[in-house]
Amino acid sequence: MLARLIKNEFSGFSRREIIAIPILFLSVILISVSMKDNIIATAQAIFSLSYSVMAGKGKISCYFFGILGTLCYSFLSFKNAIYGAVMLQMGYFLPMEIIGIFMWKKRMNKEKQSIIKTKLTNKERVYFSFLIIVAAIVFSVFLAHVGDRFPIMDAFSTVFSIAAMYMTVRRCIEQWALWTGVNILSAIMWLIIFIGGVHTFATFLTWSIHLFLGLYFLFEWHKELEKQA
Repeated sequence: MLARLIKNEFSGFSRREIIAIPILFLSVILISVSMKDNIIATAQAIFSLSYSVMAGKGKISCYFFGILGTLCYSFLSFKNAIYGAVMLQMGYFLPMEIIGIFMWKKRMNKEKQSIIKTKLTNKERVYFSFLIIVAAIVFSVFLAHVGDRFPIMDAFSTVFSIAAMYMTVRRCIEQWALWTGVNILSAIMWLIIFIGGVHTFATFLTWSIHLFLGLYFLFEWHKELEKQA
């Protein structure tokens, strides 16, 4: 049973991905060790990268890695006064990751052992764009009031993440465009923190790799949706 589950979860990977992904993970570990990084930051890097890879391949196991990554990232964010990220991770990501397990299980392509991809309508794209911008502006004012270190970047990355996670559970390709925005803003925040003397280079590196993975899977999902059409 377990062997079959593992086989299903790792099916559908191309030869290029089988070679590149282990190299990617090994690079993160080696760089983290050489930089004497925080062990929690390194663990979070591995879990969150595992989440992105498995989510990009449409595998339910992504949510189990996501839960572990959420706990680690919440701890790091709290220690560095990024309170918007803490609220996002524990108040939204954690329950959504649990919901996602059951939602994806109902929408599986049995032949490919991965989820069936979808996309928003043009009307939904306009609606969500307006809602996201307004919510981010309002939230940035709140974060500035409570003393957040990066109120504007943290607000936009938080609101983008909320929308992206919702799109993830709905299996929409638009999630990857939103995650790209999140990855850019988060990479900038953690680079500033690292330059300030905190040993979180693995976290910065992780967001940078997420940026690459998000763009890669945006392209891959687009190709698959074209084939479905």
